[in-house]
Amino acid sequence: MATTAPRRVTRGDVIAGRAAALPSIHDLTTGALPHINAIQLNLDLICLICFEVTDRKTLARLCRVSRAFRDAAQRVLYKTVDLGDDSEHRTKRWLAFALRHTHLAARVRTLVIRIPDQPDDVDAFGAAFRACVNLKELHTLRIRTRRFEFGPTSKYANKATNTAMLKKCSFRLSTFVNSYFAFGPELAEFLGGQPQLRVLVGPDAASINKQLFKAPHLPNLVAVEADIGSLPDGRPLERIATAILENGISDIACLEAYSPTLTSLILAVDWSHKPADVVRAVGGVCPRLRHLVIREHSSATLYEIRCTMPPARGRPFYVGLPTDNTTYLDGFLELETFGLLTTSYQLQHRLALTVKPIWPRLQQPVPLPNVPLVQQVKSIVAQCSRLRVLHLTGGDSWDGVWTFLASQGIPLVSLTTNRVTPALLGYLKSYSGLERLVINRDSHNASGDDGLAGEFFDEVLQLHTATLEVFRCAWARSCHWCLGPDNAQKIAEMGHLIDLNMSVNENEVYVDDADKDVFHLVLHTISRLPNLQRLTLFAALPADAEYLDLETSTRSKIEEAFGGMTGIGSMFLCMPDADLELDLAADSLAWMGSFGDHRDVQALALTTMWTALKFWGLVLPVLPTALAIDVYLSPPPLLPHLPFDFSTDEVTAVLSHHLGLESFDALRGENAALEEMFQAQGAMGLVGEQKERGVLLLTMDEVDAQHIRLPGSLRHVTSLESPATPTLDSIISSYLHRAAHVYTSILATYPSADTSEYLQSTYSAQLSSLPEFLSQTPAAFAAQELAALRKLRNTFGASSPEYAAAVGDTQALLQSAVLNDVKVALLTFSSSASSTPLKRQAQPIPGTVPFSAAGASAAHQQHWNVLRHGRCLHQHDFELLGSRRMRQRDQGWPDSWVGERCERKDVSGPFVLLAGTTLGLILVVGMSVGLLYSVGTIELPGVLMGGAVHPKKD
Repeated sequence: MATTAPRRVTRGDVIAGRAAALPSIHDLTTGALPHINAIQLNLDLICLICFEVTDRKTLARLCRVSRAFRDAAQRVLYKTVDLGDDSEHRTKRWLAFALRHTHLAARVRTLVIRIPDQPDDVDAFGAAFRACVNLKELHTLRIRTRRFEFGPTSKYANKATNTAMLKKCSFRLSTFVNSYFAFGPELAEFLGGQPQLRVLVGPDAASINKQLFKAPHLPNLVAVEADIGSLPDGRPLERIATAILENGISDIACLEAYSPTLTSLILAVDWSHKPADVVRAVGGVCPRLRHLVIREHSSATLYEIRCTMPPARGRPFYVGLPTDNTTYLDGFLELETFGLLTTSYQLQHRLALTVKPIWPRLQQPVPLPNVPLVQQVKSIVAQCSRLRVLHLTGGDSWDGVWTFLASQGIPLVSLTTNRVTPALLGYLKSYSGLERLVINRDSHNASGDDGLAGEFFDEVLQLHTATLEVFRCAWARSCHWCLGPDNAQKIAEMGHLIDLNMSVNENEVYVDDADKDVFHLVLHTISRLPNLQRLTLFAALPADAEYLDLETSTRSKIEEAFGGMTGIGSMFLCMPDADLELDLAADSLAWMGSFGDHRDVQALALTTMWTALKFWGLVLPVLPTALAIDVYLSPPPLLPHLPFDFSTDEVTAVLSHHLGLESFDALRGENAALEEMFQAQGAMGLVGEQKERGVLLLTMDEVDAQHIRLPGSLRHVTSLESPATPTLDSIISSYLHRAAHVYTSILATYPSADTSEYLQSTYSAQLSSLPEFLSQTPAAFAAQELAALRKLRNTFGASSPEYAAAVGDTQALLQSAVLNDVKVALLTFSSSASSTPLKRQAQPIPGTVPFSAAGASAAHQQHWNVLRHGRCLHQHDFELLGSRRMRQRDQGWPDSWVGERCERKDVSGPFVLLAGTTLGLILVVGMSVGLLYSVGTIELPGVLMGGAVHPKKD
């Protein structure tokens, strides 16, 4: 009896497939950002979060988090609908869904759908297509029903003539991929209604009726995949994918008509055609070609032949590229991408082809020129000085190509190969800057060379660590190329890595010892990769293991391993696809095994879209950036570039120095740029020397600041991460309290609570008094929060005359202050996420805590919050009581205190102790004196006098 797997219970606030035990967005932001939750995030930020999440399961869960997330997540979730998994049942379910929820169907931009040869619900397909009114890319593919059918070949595809389901469709496509409908006159009406179509694809170079391309049909067509004889005449095509099978190489001459505009060509040729003749023909007619791929065509018939009788030593496709005459390569001087995709053969040193002519009836050996393939490819590479992307797979050896690239100093940015040799490592060590490296496992060597693995990870990889974004190196058998303790540290140093594809040793999966468990090592490694988006792991089996025997056990061990780890719910297992995927620019190139149901590659794929890591990495850094306090200063500080990246305590020091209050915030950091700035400004009399200059401190909502045209000298200096707050009046009051000890004249105007029509006139009167005060009063300090701007905007609207007049008065105030040489500081803050005042939390008792980077960041933020909230806080609290600071205190560092309410050191404790002691002594002395005085007036008892002798009277 089959057992049912335990069901995972989740709450509505679960994010990215994480279990309920993990913190939700609300819990996460409540601790770090107390006034932010999922409901209060602005729409732009919610859309950004949903756009960055690429896992559809995560998007579906986001739709259930809140209504705010549902609308944004649905835009991304239904943007692409891919039903290309050959599942007819799933397709029917989606058709019914599109009819019931037409508003969601209208969100679809890309639709990939498979249609059976004789569908029984044509009307349902047509209704679903008509519901997708905003569709831009449509793939109509046929459901493969034959066992030996590989790809939508011309033998089975493009046979349907009933195009009723495409009638009355209002969408306007830009891309149409079709392997279901016949490219005949029946499709003319549909294509005639697609004037915006730019890409038309008949997979596997299907035959297309040229009548479909006649004007006025498809006026914007620039890319076509079709048979070479079906290409449209007189069109400025830029990208062509075609095949030459029966017609021969002579048909390549027709490509000359597209040479002025053609930049990309993918050409599939039959194994009977010599690539030398193909390259010569293409080079003569396409001089502007930048991307060229020549591959051996794989048809269904050829596949069936290989399944029954694979050619062990057939004629290699690439034989015959001459090296004595390379003038035909002059047409590829602008070539940037070149691909020569062949089947993998082991070549002998000499090749001879035996042909059997019809007459006379005898065998006749025909010798072939003994030109190694490496020399042929090297000749092509020599003509491509701008080569940056190179894919070389198959063949017997590419050492000559790697040696030539190293000698010429050609720095590739993308490299794909299937054999690792000392020559390849030597080339990779000759430069740095590689962005994409794909090492496909060799069909003749499933485990790789362990000796070269150490050299690669120790010497080669470190040269490209700073730039490598895609690294794929998966092997079928256990070897030193697998991710393990020897190379995990090197992998973790690739900070820009986005896509990681490697193997792990199967016998290290979920072992009893946690220190040896490979998945613990994997999780520790990827946690140090901040940009990782996709992780693919293959289980590399031992050399003596049988794949079929260990397939089930390995899969169950992986599931059990990840099932016991908290927070890995977003990972999912999938089996490797049996198809041969070929990519030349962006996607992976992985040999997953031979065609057919039997897979002879010993690998079990564990693929995970690492969206959970990316999602949490997005939420944490993005939220504070969107909700920040921006600091504008005039005159701007003497820094090499603005805005500058400051820490929290550095922002406080810079602002205090600008306002002439540097005595309250000393710069204790080691920022050389700040030290030079303060020294230069002090020498020029800009800091602490000219207190007679007026100072103006203003705070306002960032929305209001966007409506004001700031003076040119009022520069954005830095941004400070902060949760949304409705006011910064605590900062105003703190600096006013400090300024009272430095400046002779202080002007503080507080926002009015009036929201009537007189608010604008009151606000203008307050602003008009500031320039006069600053210009006529020496050593003047003025501070004000412009909260009336937000009140006017909320009361009358951003386009109202009242608000426009207030914005004009504010802009005039700033211009006047700058012209009168007043030092201006403007702080803008976000108040959109909360409309309630910030709650002040009780200050914990200071205690010794261990030093940590996270704690330091929190302490710096606490320092700024203290300045905002006006609480008393010892500097000891945000120095974290580390041993370094404790030694500094022992060496005579003075105690520093911050906050409006304790500008002077709190001496209440010593005062109470001293006063109590003094009073106690006074009471003791007084009581002693009183006691002695009272004793002198009391008669002694008779007992004491009994022994006394009275004097004798005479």
